[in-house]
Amino acid sequence: MSGATFVPDANARRGVINGIQVPLHPQIGPYLDLFPLPNSTRTFSGGIGEYLFSRSQPTDEHYVQGRIDHHYSNRDAIFTRYTFDDGKVNRIPINKTPIAYTGESSRNQYSTTEWRHTFSPTFLNQLRFGVNRSTSLADNVRTIDIPPSMSWIPGEKFGYFTISGVVTENGGDSFQPEHHQPARRYRDVSDPGEFPGRYTQHGGIRFAGQAGSGSRVPAVAICDVCPR
Repeated sequence: MSGATFVPDANARRGVINGIQVPLHPQIGPYLDLFPLPNSTRTFSGGIGEYLFSRSQPTDEHYVQGRIDHHYSNRDAIFTRYTFDDGKVNRIPINKTPIAYTGESSRNQYSTTEWRHTFSPTFLNQLRFGVNRSTSLADNVRTIDIPPSMSWIPGEKFGYFTISGVVTENGGDSFQPEHHQPARRYRDVSDPGEFPGRYTQHGGIRFAGQAGSGSRVPAVAICDVCPR
């Protein structure tokens, strides 16, 4: 990944802005040194320069899907399908200095089972049940060491900082806990259909819900008649 961002130039680190010396508190220096020096030939005013960089963005994904079909008789058939998708990426911000990246990971699992019963040559029913489970994790990971003495609040994590006109939300740790909350969704469908001739008729009941929400919302499918 290639990116470009603005950083304090060498003069700004000495307190020189547009050729004018300004007071610079001694404790500000270590924070400015967290930024790399400009490496672009483009020049800007206001004590800032451009920093160009290129970093790798490792990405790893594992995907597998399996399905089993079985016919019990001429009237009954069942299938089960399971899908597993696991991925990780170290996402590099392209508009911030690469002193941190976002470690993202996700895991999605989908399972479906369907039973089909044929009552007659013109009437059949499908009963389908599915469960989905998804988890995600995003964590800010620094690529440099920041001494604990530079934390805004003693004993706490470093946090983010912003310099107007230079960078936003740069730096370190998030005060929020890691997000790792699985979401489970389930769905079952009963879908009878009749095929009397040139037209098909469908009708049924569908239920869907999500674990943890405390609710299970039923939805009745609208009966329809369509030409075959």
